[in-house]
Formats: sequence, C-alpha cells, structure tokens
Amino acid sequence: MAEPIHDKIKRSLQAAEGLYHRLVLLVGETGSGK
Repeated sequence: MAEPIHDKIKRSLQAAEGLYHRLVLLVGETGSGK
C-alpha cells in the first residue's frame, strides 16, 4: 500500500528542520485539496 501523501509531507518537513535555509513547496493539480 502506498504511503499517504500527508505522511510523506510530514517526514519531509521533519527532515528539513535541520537545514539552515528551508524552502518547502506544496504543489498539486487544481482541486486536489492542497
């Protein structure tokens, strides 16, 4: 079963916490519930 997208986003944000500069983009198709 594929990992839910919100879990991937949460994991990515946690990984970015250790970086000095952060740029987090949340992209998706129109109407995808971003």
